Amino acid sequence: MNTFIRILKFSKPYKWLIGISMVSSFFSVLLNSLSIWLIGTVMSNIMSNNSLKISNPESIKEHLDMFVLTLVGEGNNIEQLQSFCILLFIIFLMKNILIYIGKNTLSYVQNYIITDIRIKLFHHINQLSM
Repeated sequence: MNTFIRILKFSKPYKWLIGISMVSSFFSVLLNSLSIWLIGTVMSNIMSNNSLKISNPESIKEHLDMFVLTLVGEGNNIEQLQSFCILLFIIFLMKNILIYIGKNTLSYVQNYIITDIRIKLFHHINQLSM
C-alpha cells in the first residue's frame, strides 16, 4: 500500500487532466446509456401500432420515455425514424469524441508520470556514491 501511495504522488501535477478524463468518461457512459434507452423506447414506439403518449408522468421510466419522445418529436413513424437516426448519429459521435478525449488525456498523463519516475530514478542513481 505504501508503494502505491508513493507512485500516486506522481499524479498530483496532472490532477486536472485526470479529472478531465474522468468527466469525459462519465459523460460517454451517460450518452451510451441514453442511446440504449433511446433505441428501446423509439423502436417499441415505432414498431407498435399505438403511439406512446404520456401527459402526466408518474415514474422515472415515464419521465425518461417522455424525454426520449420529445427528442424524437411528433409525426408519423417515418419522420420519427428519420429524427431518431439523426439523433442517434449525433449521440454516438459525441460519445466517441468524449472517449477519444478521455483516452488521449489519460495516455498523456501516463506517459508523463512514467517520465517523471524515470527522471527521479536517474537523479537518485546519479547521486549515489561509486
